[in-house]
Amino acid sequence: MLVLRFSSAVARRIPVNLRLAALQVLRRIWPAGRSPVHPDPEHYSTPSWTKPLLVFVGDGETLAAHADLATWGQEQGWPVAFIARDGQDWRWGLLGTAASPQQWLATRQNGSLRWPVEDLPRQAASPLGVLVPTAPNYRPQAEAWSPRLGFPVLPPSTSFHHAEKFYAAVTRLFPPVSLLVVAYNEAEATEACLQSLYAHTGYPRWEVIVVDNASTDETPQVLDRWAREESNLKVVRNQVNRGFPAACNQAAGEAQGEIFCLLNNDTVVTPGWLASLVDELLRRPKVGLVGPTSQGVANEARVNAPYRSLEELPLWALARRQRYFRRSRSMGMLALFCAATWRRIWEELGGLDEDFGLGLFEDDDFSFRLRERGYDLRCRLDAFVHHFQSSSFSRLSDTGYWQLYERNRKLFWQKRKARRQQR
Repeated sequence: MLVLRFSSAVARRIPVNLRLAALQVLRRIWPAGRSPVHPDPEHYSTPSWTKPLLVFVGDGETLAAHADLATWGQEQGWPVAFIARDGQDWRWGLLGTAASPQQWLATRQNGSLRWPVEDLPRQAASPLGVLVPTAPNYRPQAEAWSPRLGFPVLPPSTSFHHAEKFYAAVTRLFPPVSLLVVAYNEAEATEACLQSLYAHTGYPRWEVIVVDNASTDETPQVLDRWAREESNLKVVRNQVNRGFPAACNQAAGEAQGEIFCLLNNDTVVTPGWLASLVDELLRRPKVGLVGPTSQGVANEARVNAPYRSLEELPLWALARRQRYFRRSRSMGMLALFCAATWRRIWEELGGLDEDFGLGLFEDDDFSFRLRERGYDLRCRLDAFVHHFQSSSFSRLSDTGYWQLYERNRKLFWQKRKARRQQR
């Protein structure tokens, strides 16, 4: 009921088209919409749709044999779906983290599950997932569906006898991601950023590296508390403010991931944000950098956002995620308030250019060097990150900011001209 009251309160402030999209999303994420039999709501746990989708492939007998394994995953927040052989037809059912596999199997014959298999990722709003053949004879079919769904197939050597080992094998199918965050004061913004990260990032393998650029407010205490509570968060402290580019390179040097995602501390992420960025890198080999949409960016990634508070943000972002599922657009430049790239590409370019000092135009420079090497830049339309914009730079005087801006603008064009002359 809390979700329904929240949605009605927000509805008056959202355009009709977005309101309808939001209601469609609510029907999918609210527990009563997760099972064709609609059992009593008290049997449901709170659903989570930020982890990758597990798709079990088989028939009634083999699916029933793996029901306990699926249920264990649901309890850990993994949304579950089934693709079942029914005579000459294939049917899929979306359980999420709520309805039990037994309930779905009991209603397989009701004829309500005849949808094209290719629709499954979109209906589940899950750009990432894993196909799990429940018997060897279903592996060829799963492998045939894999490129169409964009989901990998679980290796045949995976053990199904121990749930923890099974889900550890599933987790290893996804490349580890390192989130690189630079903080300079703005303790309240950093707190909000970390809260959103741990609320809305269900990607199975990620860590956070936060470089504190000699903050003088309560930022060190905030980071210490989060580091004690979260084992995947590491804090690096600088005695002086090294600037944004140098601190990002410093964070990258501490990172373990195969994918680096730069994230400003004045951002608030939304459900599924990281899964969409990773999906773009996995599905498009030529992409060197991918970022989300935002209300706080000064290029084509900017979108008009009707929400009036951060409390309204998740619902609106869910509706947008469904509407623009797996869509992206080409970009000439990406701002680095939030952007993901492969570690190998980062190392190929040597990271960010530290000649840009405190920052400004290092993102233009990085984007230009990527395109110079033939990489594509994309904006993922189903990912949205709120950005407060230049919180750290707001501490500079107007004169100081524009002096830095003009210095780095000239430096960027000088470097660009020099590279062209070297060709």
